[in-house]
Amino acid sequence: MGRGAFDETPNDPEFCDLACVTGISIDGVTRERLLEYVRKTADQAAWLVVFCHEVGASSELSLATELFDWLCRTVKADKELWADTVAAIGTYITEKRGAGAPGAL
Repeated sequence: MGRGAFDETPNDPEFCDLACVTGISIDGVTRERLLEYVRKTADQAAWLVVFCHEVGASSELSLATELFDWLCRTVKADKELWADTVAAIGTYITEKRGAGAPGAL
């Protein structure tokens, strides 16, 4: 599976191209912006792929360690959300797509 960059939109699991899922950069974003991404994605029943250059460095091309930790804890605490690797979620989507007609997810 590949990843598109700077797409600023979550993926629709029923129709996204698993060879190039869209990804949203979280370099230098705020807690409020991260929460907006998570809420928007949940409201759309979509799949959010985020990326950053690094965690913990002090630059605009990184995400603060405490913010990354907060994001992970927030998503994990919500039983309606699932956080995992692109490979794990992509495999799940592939299996569900193969299990039936469109809308099987």
